[in-house]
Amino acid sequence: MSTKTLPVGAIILGAQKCATSTLFEILKTSPDINASTEKELDFWSLTRDWRAGLEDYHARFADRPGLKLEASPSYTMAPRFNPEIWEDMHEYNPDLRLIYLYRKPLDRMRSAYKHAWERGWISCSFAEFLERDPPRRATRYAMQIAPFIECFGRESVLILDQEVLVGAARLATLASIEAFLGIGLPDVAKAREVHANRGSVRKPHHRFDNPAWPLRLLRRTSPRLFRALVSRAGPPALKEKPSASPEAERAFIARLEADIAAFEKIVDRDLSHWREI
Repeated sequence: MSTKTLPVGAIILGAQKCATSTLFEILKTSPDINASTEKELDFWSLTRDWRAGLEDYHARFADRPGLKLEASPSYTMAPRFNPEIWEDMHEYNPDLRLIYLYRKPLDRMRSAYKHAWERGWISCSFAEFLERDPPRRATRYAMQIAPFIECFGRESVLILDQEVLVGAARLATLASIEAFLGIGLPDVAKAREVHANRGSVRKPHHRFDNPAWPLRLLRRTSPRLFRALVSRAGPPALKEKPSASPEAERAFIARLEADIAAFEKIVDRDLSHWREI
């Protein structure tokens, strides 16, 4: 029997630069998971008429049994994209299981800055980046996840600290994810080694995402040469951890204070270390 029309059952919502790629790569090894052909579909962010687009959405998954899973951090970048995203997703499948990863806000911003710099999207200083609203909104974790909790219920939203996924507590964390999704992982111990988004790996400039046909041909026929070429064409690598003055970093944290306090209540944790630089 075809499974093409079965709804997506689980989504990794974000936050961006919080190990969503690593978790996606781990979960797709499960025979119980039917992962999307690409990690970030951005369907609920960018599709104007989601009902008309469902056939295309479902086509991004194999026609086989398994819990359909995708991962798109853009879903928790409100209000940059679809302002009613949680309502649309709930109407589509009220039984969706949602996973949200977070990390210390200043660390997330450092990682986001490095990514944006290497991709050629920005050329500003880290201090200026901390002043920009769009990247800061993704770090307002309470603001981003609260509407999903209100729509789906707290029991349908698993919220995890990125540190427990990439650190020593990974195996226990994966066991909690297995229980939450109702799946099994074939080799949980092996999953300890998965890290899908190593900071040392340079990412190509965004202009090479859809290059002209000669470069597309080169990418297909000689991927190693293509990677070598595009790695030299982007901005210089950041040799040091992005940083701003202590005053600028404290001002950034101060602007997040209300959201940090609200998020502490959501996750029932003391996050006072987030207020340190």
